[in-house]
Amino acid sequence: MAIDIHLYVEHRRDGSSPWVGARKVNSTRTEPIYATPNYTLFEILGFPTGSPGATGIEPITVPRGLPDDVSVEVRLLSLSAGDEAGGHSWLTLEELQGYDWGKYLTVEGVLTRDEYASLLKSGKAPSWKSDVFGANFVLVPHEQILTLPPSDGKVFCTRVAWEVPCRERCEDFLARVIPFMEDIGPGPEHERIVYWFTS
Repeated sequence: MAIDIHLYVEHRRDGSSPWVGARKVNSTRTEPIYATPNYTLFEILGFPTGSPGATGIEPITVPRGLPDDVSVEVRLLSLSAGDEAGGHSWLTLEELQGYDWGKYLTVEGVLTRDEYASLLKSGKAPSWKSDVFGANFVLVPHEQILTLPPSDGKVFCTRVAWEVPCRERCEDFLARVIPFMEDIGPGPEHERIVYWFTS
């Protein structure tokens, strides 16, 4: 079952000011800043997905619930999600900036011949699957996959493990959310993400 994230940014002028929901340029309401399904990121944010793929993930925090001083806008959005929502939590920009996004994770997956060749050449797999099913998929040892001749109707695949930095698995989040937060407030302790998950 797919898992979705509902992630909002809040900010405040100083330590005594109330938190308010951040708005995108030309927007009149608080909207999700990030909604991409990225299970590695979800685990880093403290929500256990139970999905195979990456090991060695250290969460920044366990779910904390909504902050006591959450903005009115974000509280109402959370309430509208109802009982389907879970894993409510929050993190400050300071905590996000302090995380070791360069830490390496071990990823395991099934690659086609071309994907495996790309992994050997660049250290990156352009795509991969957690598993393959069907008579046209043939799993072979990685030592053999590049030496097997093409076969009509057969897709040769191999199961391998390789290492990638967290940053690479979360580049969309890091490129969109962190700069957005850095641009809107007076300091990293005065910006935070508030989020929850649905499935």
